[in-house]
Amino acid sequence: MDGAQFLAKVRDLSPTIVRLALTGYADIDTAMAAVNENNIFRFLTKPCSKENLLKAIEAALAQHHLLNAEKDFLEQTLRVSVSVLTEVLSFSNSGEPLSEQWATWRRWQFGGQNLIGYEMS
Repeated sequence: MDGAQFLAKVRDLSPTIVRLALTGYADIDTAMAAVNENNIFRFLTKPCSKENLLKAIEAALAQHHLLNAEKDFLEQTLRVSVSVLTEVLSFSNSGEPLSEQWATWRRWQFGGQNLIGYEMS
């Protein structure tokens, strides 16, 4: 199994993992195949300085954190959206919510910023 096959297997087993490639073969076709087929985050060639390797690893970790934060934010947004929609659908004919949770949703904030877009009293 060569490095490209290994990275393809890693991608199949864990598609969200951020992958780096370090190779002694620097031809452009190998690099393009590795990046395009295996979604390589960084492609490094040997010899690779300690500083460049460290920068690539730090960038990969930052990318990993970014992807996880985006995934968490989207999941949280979906949960809140479904909850708000459920609450809105529970309004009685008089226009009053059937529970006290509506006021809580209107005040819900993320990161200190009001999600609804206006100041709450």
